[in-house]
Amino acid sequence: MQSRLFKTTSFRLAIVLIAVFSVLITLTMLYTQRALNDRIEMLVDTRLRVESDLMSSLYESGSLPLLMRAIQKRNEIDEFGRFYYLANRLDAPVLSNEDKKSKLASTEQMFYTMTIGELITSAPLGTDPGLPVRVVATKLDQTVSLYIAHEISNERALTNYARWLMIAAIAVALLFALAGGLWVSLLAMRRVDGISRATADIIDGDLSRRLKVTEDGNEFDLLAARINLMLNRIEELMNGMREVTSNIAHDLRSPLTRLRNRLDVALLSEPAPEEYRTVLNDGIQDADSLINTFNALLSIARMEAGIQQERLSDVNLAEIVTELEELYEPLAEDMGLKLKLQCTAEPIMRGDRHLLAQALSNLLDNAFKYGSAGGEIGVIVGADHHGSAEVIITDRGEGVPDAARERVFQRFVRLERERNSPGNGLGLSMVRAIIHMHHGAIRLEDNRPGLRVVITLPVLAQLPTNIDSVESPASSRA
Repeated sequence: MQSRLFKTTSFRLAIVLIAVFSVLITLTMLYTQRALNDRIEMLVDTRLRVESDLMSSLYESGSLPLLMRAIQKRNEIDEFGRFYYLANRLDAPVLSNEDKKSKLASTEQMFYTMTIGELITSAPLGTDPGLPVRVVATKLDQTVSLYIAHEISNERALTNYARWLMIAAIAVALLFALAGGLWVSLLAMRRVDGISRATADIIDGDLSRRLKVTEDGNEFDLLAARINLMLNRIEELMNGMREVTSNIAHDLRSPLTRLRNRLDVALLSEPAPEEYRTVLNDGIQDADSLINTFNALLSIARMEAGIQQERLSDVNLAEIVTELEELYEPLAEDMGLKLKLQCTAEPIMRGDRHLLAQALSNLLDNAFKYGSAGGEIGVIVGADHHGSAEVIITDRGEGVPDAARERVFQRFVRLERERNSPGNGLGLSMVRAIIHMHHGAIRLEDNRPGLRVVITLPVLAQLPTNIDSVESPASSRA
C-alpha cells in the first residue's frame, strides 16, 4: 500500500510542490530576516547619530572638560545600554570589520557592528565582553575620536526569535502540506482502485457493471460518467450482437431449410426437366434473398462504422424527395392512393445522395405497404424550429404501437402482424443507420390514425423553395 502510495502521480506532484514552496519560503525568510536586521540597525544608527552630533557640538564649543564629564556621567548612568569612549590616535581601537561599516558622505561618522571586547580592551565591571554592540566612530580632530556603542543583544534576540518562529511556521506548513498530499493521494488511489475493480468485473464479462459517480462533480466523476456512457454503448452493441445472432439463426434457418428440402425432394423424386427448372428457380430466389439479407447487414455495419463517409457531397434534400415522388406517383395511382408532397424549404446538406434516397425509399415502401388502407400518404420537406432540415412521411394505416417504436429499428425485428409478409426486418435498421451516418435523428409518432415518421438532418444552407405542393389524384379505378 505504501509503495503504491509513493508511486502515485498526485503524491509525487505534492512532493515537488512542497520542495518548490520550501525553497520559496526559505528565501522569503532569509530576505525578511535581513530586512529586519537592516531596519533595526537603521533605527539604532539614527539614535547614535543624534548622540554623536550632540557630543561633537560640545567638543567644537571648546569645552573638552565638559565633554569628558558628559561622557563619564553617561557611562555611570548607562540607562540605554550605551558605552562612551574617547580615545586619542594611539589608543584608538582597531576596527577590523571594514566590510560591515557604512560611511556618511557629509560627515566623519562611521558605523560598525562588533563586540564590547573588540571595542574596549578593559570592559566595564560586570559587562560581558561578548555582547554585540552597534558603534559610531566620530573623528573630532586629527588626534581625538569619539566612540559611542549601543548594545543590540535585545535586537539580536528579537531577530533570532523571529527566525525560529518562521522556521517553526515553515515546518508546520510543510507537515500539513505533506499530510494534504498523502490525503489527496489516498483519495485518488481509492477512486482508481474502484475503477480498476469495476473494469476487472467488466473484463470478466459483467457488462452491467458501472463506475461510481458521486455528487462532487470532480474530474473523476466526469471521467466515470464518460466511461459509463461508453460502457452503455458497448453493452448495447453486445446485446444487439447477441440479438442479431439469435435473429439470424431464427430467420435464416427457414429459407435455408426450405432450400435444402426442395433440393432433397428433387433428388429423390426424379422429376421432369421442367420441374427441375422450377426447383432451381425457387432455389435461386431463396439464395438471392439470403444474399440480400447479408448485403443489408454488411451495409448497415459499414454505415455504423462510418466507412462510407468518402462519398459525401452537397445534396439538395427537396430534389431527392421530388424525384421519389415522381417515381412513386404511378404506383399510387395503381393502388388508388393519394400521394401528397409539400416542400416549404430546400435544405442543402452534406450527405450521400444514393443512401438518403434509399432511406426515404424504404420509408415510402413501408407507407405504401402498411398505410394503404387509409388512402393517403404525405411527404413534407421543411425546417424545424432549430433550423435543421426536416422530412415527415405520414400514412393512415394501423401505425406502430408505442412500446414497439424503438424496437422496430433493431435488426430482424418485425411486428407479429408482419411475420408472414415478405421481408427480412432490416429496412428500418438500414434507415436509422443511414440517418445516423448523416448525424441526424429519426423518430416515430402517432398520426391519429396511422404513422408519422419524422427525420431531422443538419444542413449547410436553406434555399428558397421553388417546388410547389404536388398531389397525385386517386386512380379512376379506385
